Amino acid sequence: MSSFLKFHWRPKLGPAAVVWDEAMKITGADPDYHRRDLWEAIDCGDFPEWEFGVQVFALAFELARVEFKGIRQKMPGHLLLVDEALHDIVAAALGMEGQAETIVPAVSPRDLPPSPALSMIANDPATLQGRKAGILITDGFDMQLLAQVQAGIIKEKANFAIIAPKIGGATASDRSRTRGSPFFPEDT
Repeated sequence: MSSFLKFHWRPKLGPAAVVWDEAMKITGADPDYHRRDLWEAIDCGDFPEWEFGVQVFALAFELARVEFKGIRQKMPGHLLLVDEALHDIVAAALGMEGQAETIVPAVSPRDLPPSPALSMIANDPATLQGRKAGILITDGFDMQLLAQVQAGIIKEKANFAIIAPKIGGATASDRSRTRGSPFFPEDT
């Protein structure tokens, strides 16, 4: 028997990402940002760790090897009860569109409440340790509030980057100037 395997490397710190537009801005302004961010984390002792998982795909791949047409018709029929889109994908892969057997379920399908065990947000570590937070500032920001946020992040053993809308940074309400990072390194 053959199986199609998909390998997953999940970060132990939990999923973290930026939206597509932000990723494009970061990459456009600083192509080495992600590499440098990883090295900075390692330098701070926050070594990356991942959990390894394997997902086995057996639907269309395995059903294509079943000799008995009745079984190949029955399985897509069951899939119709679970997920119509998945049924369509499997039926198309088998070349059996419109041939699914009609299945009468023993128990009527029903929507279940969301599973806390499967929630990415609920299962995310409740700590900032080892993460990097972005602090967005713009002209008129409160310098004392910025200092409090920075102190809180440091207390949680995390790193931060100050992000300003312009290369020159932003002017605080007390008229002091703060440069942004990570997009633009300090002038030397």
